[in-house]
Amino acid sequence: MNKDKFEAVPLNNLDEWEDDLLRRYPDPDAIATAKATDEYRNYETPARDTVKEFYRLNHKYQTYDFVQEKRNEFLQFNKREMPVWEAFDFLNQLVDDSDPDTDLDQMQHLLQTSEAIRRDGHPDWMVLIGLMHDMGKVLCLLANRSGQW
Repeated sequence: MNKDKFEAVPLNNLDEWEDDLLRRYPDPDAIATAKATDEYRNYETPARDTVKEFYRLNHKYQTYDFVQEKRNEFLQFNKREMPVWEAFDFLNQLVDDSDPDTDLDQMQHLLQTSEAIRRDGHPDWMVLIGLMHDMGKVLCLLANRSGQW
């Protein structure tokens, strides 16, 4: 998406969704054509080295005590407050180290996911879930540590 060309503003309602996608991506068939379907989700030999390292660190350090510490830290709800579209923009600082298939920024990933769900004929609520599914990654950016695991 060309941020200079399109102003990032919230939609007035979900009925504007398809027109907004067509405005941003006039040729949807040209998106994600570099790989065949069976080439996705390759965790054994991922294209990016960060994928294996992410899961190695995750399995080593994500213990019960670690989770309890994070619950105590984040359930205070004192880190940051922001509207949804601002959170999407905030997420653009992050490229998901756990995903072997994409190095898209989060906004493109969220739009691509939700558009694929819409194009497959699923109901509006599922399209919305596709758009919101990675919002928890905001915690990676708010955590007082390095790494995404």
